[in-house]
Amino acid sequence: MKKVILSLALILGFTFLMQAFQAGSKSLKSPMTYAHEKLNRFKESLGALEKTIEAKNEKQVRRAFQVCRDDYKAMEFLLAYLDKGHAALLNAAPIPKVDVSNAQYITLDPSGLQVMEEAVFADSLDFDLLASILRKTQHMASRVSLPESIDEASFYRALYEGVLRVQSMGITGFDVPGSGRAISESEISMKAMLFCLEQLHTEGISLPESLNTAWKKAIGYLNKHRNQERFDRFTFIKDYANPLMSSLSHWYQMRIDEKVAIQIPGNTVNYTATSLFDARLLNASAYSTDPLAPANEARRQLGEYLFFDPILSDGNERACASCHKPELAFSDGRSKSMAWGGKDSLGRNAPGLIYAAFQTAQFWDLREALLEDQMDHVLSNGKEFHSNYAQVIEKLKRSTAYDSLFRKAFSSDKEAIDIRNFNLALAEYVRSLQSFSSPFDQMIRGERKADKEVVQGFNLFMGKALCATCHFAPLFSGLVPPDYTDMESEVIGTLSYPESGKLDKDLGRYYFQSAEVFKGSFKTVSLRNSALTAPYFHHGKYPDLASVVRFYNQGGGSGSGATVPNQTLPFDSLSMNEKEEKNLVKFLESLSDEKRFIAPRSLPSMGDSVLDRRRIGGVYYRGRTGLFN
Repeated sequence: MKKVILSLALILGFTFLMQAFQAGSKSLKSPMTYAHEKLNRFKESLGALEKTIEAKNEKQVRRAFQVCRDDYKAMEFLLAYLDKGHAALLNAAPIPKVDVSNAQYITLDPSGLQVMEEAVFADSLDFDLLASILRKTQHMASRVSLPESIDEASFYRALYEGVLRVQSMGITGFDVPGSGRAISESEISMKAMLFCLEQLHTEGISLPESLNTAWKKAIGYLNKHRNQERFDRFTFIKDYANPLMSSLSHWYQMRIDEKVAIQIPGNTVNYTATSLFDARLLNASAYSTDPLAPANEARRQLGEYLFFDPILSDGNERACASCHKPELAFSDGRSKSMAWGGKDSLGRNAPGLIYAAFQTAQFWDLREALLEDQMDHVLSNGKEFHSNYAQVIEKLKRSTAYDSLFRKAFSSDKEAIDIRNFNLALAEYVRSLQSFSSPFDQMIRGERKADKEVVQGFNLFMGKALCATCHFAPLFSGLVPPDYTDMESEVIGTLSYPESGKLDKDLGRYYFQSAEVFKGSFKTVSLRNSALTAPYFHHGKYPDLASVVRFYNQGGGSGSGATVPNQTLPFDSLSMNEKEEKNLVKFLESLSDEKRFIAPRSLPSMGDSVLDRRRIGGVYYRGRTGLFN
């Protein structure tokens, strides 16, 4: 239900943004004339594919299928923006989908072009299966309905998302694992967008030479380097996509009426960001309970105090920072966190919190949608804080210092210290834990000399190693581009410990959403700062990044000797050599931010001589020989 609420909040923010833009932007017909033509052509190519399947000619089937994909890619940027639902169905990933809005968690068989590609490029073609998938795809295509015109701001946004899609999904081979045509299809997408831009002259809109040149250079690079495995993604993004996005952003700001807000809080993407790795690309407030609210420094500061204050726990010893240490990217360095009292452990590894702002699902099992809603799980858990809201609020109300801080942060509320505001403040602090200041970020933005091994590792990550088909740029997490509103989980077949050949017994998401495909499914977490958050995976049994990379190189659980019928990794093994494994680790290490977050120097007074000596950040647990951090 909370995921539905979040989606509604995002949609409302998006609708508000659209209305504001439409009020100050021109209505365009030429892009939609193009889109209708391409949609009709796509339907015709599906019909041609049907005939080759009926003729059972493998060579002709593969050729006709590629025409279908090319026609789809030529309209994708407009279709996916204007009709996200049908676009997602037409090009859905070849894994079952679960209707989580239904209490029965109905599992839906995948269909569409990606599923068809898997069948088309199989060693032996199953023509009956292909015909079945094609019929579903044709039915979905017949249901697409596009408008006759599009306002200028929306057209720009579709272009912008199209360029993001090419960088974060297109060149990675996300939707073409079988054909190896990722670069060729990315070129088709880029050409389609440029064609629509150039057609704007029929609407009285001229294209700046700088934008035209940048776009053609990007297309030229794709055209000259079509080998998917050897394609230099780093160079393409740094030297071609970045200048293109910068020119596109500048043109947009020049075109749109200055009275119309360029970046309205509530939308996940900031369409004036000049790079996929621009720190401004994603709007953290859009992932909150109030997507239209700007960042609030008073709430952030209050949340910081609360995060490091042990009065939140029973006994006044454990704080959020006890298990989420700033120096470890807000993880705790243990395989599984120590339970309250020090006599047991929690069931899972404490994840890092940097970039947790950009998530639409919390915890390893995705059981909550919002940062604001996760604290109840921690407070009331007997193994974590062994406390409750009533106890915490009562303590806070006894402190005149906290009373003052709450009133400053929530000045319009008659009763400032309450559960809602407590959650809002903590979430505001966690949402501020972001910087995009890693050496890699600086390299790809052209602010720092590129390291050869890091570049090679990034190209492996985005290419041969297929990491980026699940850990999407720029967060390198399961937050799906180009609108970054959906969070994915995966079944990778995590072993109980490395090389054991035995699956870990934790069923993950299945405990919360009991669909068979969710057995062993866990959130695809961000890999930023991962060098600081060892040990790895939900159970913390993999000691270093090298062991993690080795696990994936072997093909996850299935490739390591375990039986994982619902594994979602898109490969059997990666066949990386030792040097490639090391370069991949080198890239992951380059994702550690240079900005460091530290604890406050003091905590608000509680007006109690004993409590005022409480430790900042709390203690991890109390053992027989004393306190342990």
